[in-house]
Amino acid sequence: MIIYLLCAILATTVFLLAINIISSKISAIFRHDMANDVQLAKGYITLNKKELLDESIENIHEKLKTFTNVNNSSLVFRLFFVLLYSNTQKKAQSFDIFVNTSIKSPFSNPSMFKSLGKAIIYIKKTSFKEIEIEIDKDLVELFCDGCPKSF
Repeated sequence: MIIYLLCAILATTVFLLAINIISSKISAIFRHDMANDVQLAKGYITLNKKELLDESIENIHEKLKTFTNVNNSSLVFRLFFVLLYSNTQKKAQSFDIFVNTSIKSPFSNPSMFKSLGKAIIYIKKTSFKEIEIEIDKDLVELFCDGCPKSF
């Protein structure tokens, strides 16, 4: 009986540690991106480039929405997001990832996770100059070097 209790405590500890590590990685990703975007916006203010400043602020707003949606999603989705981000970062010179909704459970929409897996495999095999990735409830879209691809 004590062994089962110890195993349960160990499994819970490992699970909580995994949540902490993944959440820390996601926060680091977004902090770094936000710092870059704010620096860019400051430069546009200094140069009095209103149109570019407006685009930069809109980009910051979209990234904040993505951060909120990722943080409100399930642990499994957050893990997939970190994998997608790290693989895209290695293969693209410039990229953006937008998550348009929170993904609560892998069991409520297993096809979403299958699509994410396919997108990650495709990204690992290909190099890009630019790529934009949009994730909705049931679709992963890649806009890369002028050619859209859906999973």
